[in-house]
Amino acid sequence: MTKRKIILGEYLEFEKGISVPRDRLFITNNIAYLHYGDIYKIYNHVVDINKEIDNILKISTDEKYKKTQLLKDGDIVYNLTSESVDDLGKAVYIRNPNNISFVSGMETTIMRVTDKSILLPEYLNYILSTYKFKCLLRQYVTGMKVYRVHPRDIGRIEIEVPDINEQKKIIDILNPFNDKIELNNQMNQTLEEIASLLYKRWFVDFEFPDDKGNPYKSSGGEMVDSELGMIPKGWEVKKLGEIELIITDFVSNGSFASLKANTKIYKEENYAVFVRNTDLKSGKFETYVDEKTYQFLSKSKLLGGEIIISNVGDVGSVFLCPRINKKMTLGNNVILVKSQESKIYWNYYLYIFLKSSLGKALLESITSGSAQMKFNKTDFKKLKFIAPNFNTLEEFNKIFDKNIFLQNNYKAENTKLQTMKKELLKELI
Repeated sequence: MTKRKIILGEYLEFEKGISVPRDRLFITNNIAYLHYGDIYKIYNHVVDINKEIDNILKISTDEKYKKTQLLKDGDIVYNLTSESVDDLGKAVYIRNPNNISFVSGMETTIMRVTDKSILLPEYLNYILSTYKFKCLLRQYVTGMKVYRVHPRDIGRIEIEVPDINEQKKIIDILNPFNDKIELNNQMNQTLEEIASLLYKRWFVDFEFPDDKGNPYKSSGGEMVDSELGMIPKGWEVKKLGEIELIITDFVSNGSFASLKANTKIYKEENYAVFVRNTDLKSGKFETYVDEKTYQFLSKSKLLGGEIIISNVGDVGSVFLCPRINKKMTLGNNVILVKSQESKIYWNYYLYIFLKSSLGKALLESITSGSAQMKFNKTDFKKLKFIAPNFNTLEEFNKIFDKNIFLQNNYKAENTKLQTMKKELLKELI
């Protein structure tokens, strides 16, 4: 396959995203808004605004922007900053055939291909995700805690591209992988919504089944007063630190000096997966440790099913660790919460609770910082919540366990698909 070398800046135009504060972002309004954080958290490879219009953030028409900042069909939105060098440069391809008013946020740049007879935007988007391109990008990365790259430097990078017909063939091979991954993500989102609705009915509305199978509160179930309001008789208000939980993190394994000396991180596959916040968001587990490091990090080994919460930077993201049939250990800037082996029934309940609006509000209440937002384990353990009785938790677990089984299957399939796509990218691009 014959390829030609091109310098990206000769075939691309760049446009800045617009800056809108969080307090001016809405669920319903006039103009769709692609937040740079959502590119990491939510989207895999493509943003189809026709499908996402009801879910994506919005801004008012009063916000100032240029016509050139409106996202067009075939644009690429590229993240210019990241907390990790390896994660820098997440990009998504924009599908907007109906020209819906749509903009991207700060810390992003819009890439527009100027000559589609030489370079197809969708093909370029695949190039941007390759390890080879990431290596070329590294020479232009700046920053210490937050890493960034400038669009002019992206424009300096030289790549090799085949002819247009070959680019189309490669796109046709790779797109079905993304379509299937997206479908699986949608199925998991539906399962999450079902779990949240069940949680609300049982633990917020208190309509869990009573001894006769009837909704507890509306059937006259006895309610008692507590410091968090009226709760079912037999339930309690407790602090997280008062129940049978293990709460730990990466740094519990030793001092910063010993962690630095005994921890080696790899981008190539190795003995165990190093599970980070960004991996849980993307569903891609591509950071590893060797066996020696894995054994050193013995206090934060993962089996799957544990609650993982980001407590530095992107504070408050809550995940249930997937079961991926690989050895796993906890990454940095997150904390691990799990039930003690004899009290496993807490995991699912606390996972949904911490993801709920109340749980998010409680996490925000203990978060502080100027340059970097964070909270600590001590304050986390002091958070109060409503603790249901054992029987109710057990019944909830029986139902939710089936939900999690299906979610893990979809996640496992996506992991396989991501691996296959990665290998194909090496071969095709």
